[in-house]
Amino acid sequence: MPRRETIANDILLPEMGKLIKEGHTVTLTVKGVSMSPFIVHLRDQVMLGPFDADALKRGDVVLARERSGQFVLHRIIGREGDRLTLMGDGNVRGRELCDVSDVLGLVHSIIRKGRSISTSSLLWRIYSCIWMTLSPLRRWLLAIWRRLI
Repeated sequence: MPRRETIANDILLPEMGKLIKEGHTVTLTVKGVSMSPFIVHLRDQVMLGPFDADALKRGDVVLARERSGQFVLHRIIGREGDRLTLMGDGNVRGRELCDVSDVLGLVHSIIRKGRSISTSSLLWRIYSCIWMTLSPLRRWLLAIWRRLI
């Protein structure tokens, strides 16, 4: 059994960003509930990889350092030039701002129970679009989902 170690985000994530800039992909176990119900705490992993800064768009999930210095794995909900607005799928309010240069990696797939789900697949894109459209109802939808699990 491989040994597991926990490394602080402020050490691990910048190193992962360097690997991604070199063209590598990295896999990260998700911690936190801000991306529920699509990406679930300690159950799912994300595969992060290189990206074209000009191609980042609304709906993409990125790992970024937001303006306060915190690292977040959130969805892009808006873009104006090089400025991105991010929000977690499990959040009912609260948005983060960052610049394209603050993005460390783009989520290319989610690994759930040994199965890989591509974020470029039609099904993922449909779910993402619907979820972003339902933003005004998110509070109630999340409450129902949390009661179900």
